[in-house]
Amino acid sequence: MNGRSVRAGFPRGVWELWENSMKKMLIIFIILTSLTACTPKPVKGLFPPLPTQTIRTIHVVSHGWHTGLVIPTALVKRHNWPEIESFSSFRFVEAGWGDEGFYRAETITACLAGKAVFWPTASVLHLAGFNNKVDTYFPGSGIISVNLSEEGFDAMCSFISRTFLLDESSNPVNLGHGIYGESRFFRAVGNYYFPKTCNVWTGKALRQAGCPIFSWLCIRSRGVMEQAIMFGDELNKSPSIKLNQETRSKK
Repeated sequence: MNGRSVRAGFPRGVWELWENSMKKMLIIFIILTSLTACTPKPVKGLFPPLPTQTIRTIHVVSHGWHTGLVIPTALVKRHNWPEIESFSSFRFVEAGWGDEGFYRAETITACLAGKAVFWPTASVLHLAGFNNKVDTYFPGSGIISVNLSEEGFDAMCSFISRTFLLDESSNPVNLGHGIYGESRFFRAVGNYYFPKTCNVWTGKALRQAGCPIFSWLCIRSRGVMEQAIMFGDELNKSPSIKLNQETRSKK
């Protein structure tokens, strides 16, 4: 089964409410931080990979409002990310973090979207395993490939591992089937609330790998993709950028 775009079937009114709310709050957040003139710097020794360092390629995927990270499972050191073991039979695993209610809902409503943004709620990790090429599995999603150093890749894997909430036996809390393909939800550390969005989590993971990215500019998926394209290679156009292009063309 191919991975679906999370935006597929998304009610138009709810999508517009989400987009408009994110735009307004992002403007306020940027003003408050007063950091718009700064340029993110890579972490020396982690990024970019030096000629003497081993390269690990990961992919940043945008499904419209949500972003995730695609990791090659065979390259993950189990002491950095032991929870990935149940997906070891797959070539890739996509990892994403978000609001439990919004992420797992069969029907997205304005009330649910508003609650996810304005009220601290429980969070989950979504892991999806697959064997196809990344752009084949996610044909309708924006995809950017990023080359990391082995050290940066290991740091990213450790960051993802630390997001799992473990039970008393130090095992991840499996919450059942995910939203597409061979996927699962797991209980995660921390609450979801603005500005701590799913895309900020993606930005933080990339920063852990040494990438020159501001996680506070990643509130929307567009913020992740527009920064990631500066240090990665675009395989598929981001649907969030396409949406804005379509909107401008109709005006």
